[in-house]
Amino acid sequence: MGGRASGLSEYSNRQWAGLIEGYYMPRWKMYFEYILECHNKGLQIKWADIDTQILDWEWHWVNSTKEKFATKAKGNTLEIAQKLFQTYYLKMLQ
Repeated sequence: MGGRASGLSEYSNRQWAGLIEGYYMPRWKMYFEYILECHNKGLQIKWADIDTQILDWEWHWVNSTKEKFATKAKGNTLEIAQKLFQTYYLKMLQ
């Protein structure tokens, strides 16, 4: 079982299970707000400080969230993959 500093962060990224909005977006927002604040105030970025803040936030989220996440995929995976490929493949080559 992992602890707060176990190094297991990101070991099981579940982007399509609802974590983007409830987990990843707030975490990235915290990161970018810190960077912008340092920039706007002319302060040096202290990476250890933001890492600690994010680890603390993650640990709190993991131990307090009551959010329910899907355990089964919805839709036809092959059709979705083909649609994404058709939509973005040529754009990625530019």
